[in-house]
Amino acid sequence: MLVGSPTRTCQPDGLWTPRPTCLRMCPRGRIEISERELGGTCNSTCAQKSYAGPIQHGCSRIDNCKKKESGWKRFFSQCVPCICDCALSCRESVSHPVARQKPRT
Repeated sequence: MLVGSPTRTCQPDGLWTPRPTCLRMCPRGRIEISERELGGTCNSTCAQKSYAGPIQHGCSRIDNCKKKESGWKRFFSQCVPCICDCALSCRESVSHPVARQKPRT
């Protein structure tokens, strides 16, 4: 995962903006998470949701989400549970416990 701007710029002081770095991500399995935690809204669309940032649920990157099927249909808008891939930078993964994992289907 690229961290930082992919381009560098010459600044007025003659120095360059910082270089981006490549952060190796380690997969940590699948987790169940509310769509509200992924995007702040509830519109029953897990597929368009993802997260990258400070560690949340043991993951610094959450993506490839799918709506968890509950077995019964709801006729009103709500936050649905999503099943997503979880990854953590390999450097951080040694110091954080494994996320709650769901079996891959």
